[in-house]
Amino acid sequence: MSKKTYKFIVWIVLLYALVQISYLVAEYQIAGGKFGAPLDDVWIHVRFAENLAHGLFYHYNPGEPTPGTTSPLWVVILSIPLLISEQLVLPFALLVCSGFFLWMLIELFRLCLRLGFNEGYAFIITLLTLFAGRLLWSSLSGMEITLFALLSVLIFKNHLKELSTGKVTAMGGVLIGLAANARPETYLLAGLYYITTIFLLGDKLRANLGRIVLSLAIFAVLLLPYPVFSYIHTKGFLPNTY
Repeated sequence: MSKKTYKFIVWIVLLYALVQISYLVAEYQIAGGKFGAPLDDVWIHVRFAENLAHGLFYHYNPGEPTPGTTSPLWVVILSIPLLISEQLVLPFALLVCSGFFLWMLIELFRLCLRLGFNEGYAFIITLLTLFAGRLLWSSLSGMEITLFALLSVLIFKNHLKELSTGKVTAMGGVLIGLAANARPETYLLAGLYYITTIFLLGDKLRANLGRIVLSLAIFAVLLLPYPVFSYIHTKGFLPNTY
């Protein structure tokens, strides 16, 4: 990493901190001296996470397994603080949600550099993302949105690396599999990723067939458990709230 690039990343971190603090101050004033989560979706995830932490897998009501969450990976993440104390789950959710937002901004800046933008343009694109209202709101929502955004950026970065080196990696399957457990919209993204990979590899496709099969296998292993769980309980492969 060049010294100039490092300076831009430092500025991204500082502006991110300023924006997050401003958001929290505004929320504190508007909510009458309280902090919280803006949607009941967060508490749905927490309810699943609470039961998961107590060994009940995906249950909203104990003893009634159901695919009632569109983000099984987020439920797993939120179950971590519940192993210690219920009081930790909200601050933990807000903290990791915000942390994923910062990580995504840094990776987006690096993605722009990989796409050929200079540091200045990459910085402007990152700032536009930082100040995008819905993403800013989601960064302190306690929901899985920023996690999915981060995984999407990492998928695109990995994809560009694969195309530039002419070698498909297992990491593609890992990232897409994780993203599919963060948001079911990844099913479409996965199809586009593999079709694009096969199409753009050209004369290097034959040498990469084994790697593509491995990537698909990893993706399938990470993807299939929740759709199978959904089908067993609802006869549909998507969550019943999707």
